[in-house]
Amino acid sequence: MRTLLLLKPINERKKQKYLVKNSKIQFDITLQKFNHFYDLNKKIPSEKSKNIDEKKLGNWYSNNLHYYRHNINYNHKEEFEKLLTNINMPFIIM
Repeated sequence: MRTLLLLKPINERKKQKYLVKNSKIQFDITLQKFNHFYDLNKKIPSEKSKNIDEKKLGNWYSNNLHYYRHNINYNHKEEFEKLLTNINMPFIIM
């Protein structure tokens, strides 16, 4: 009986590469939305807002802050540090 070596097909590896790029692009887009919201309202978006867009940005900020503080598989640490510095929250930076 022949044993098969199970490797990811080339297409799967390419797909993974694109997912990483899309993750970076999605982070950048959401970061721009966050900065725009902060510039307009001079506050951090609330997770408990009735406004759906503000709520999504609030959840995004909260999740990224958690990942940043606990170093949980966090790929966007440098960009998020810049965000915290820009919104004058240096007490959070570790």
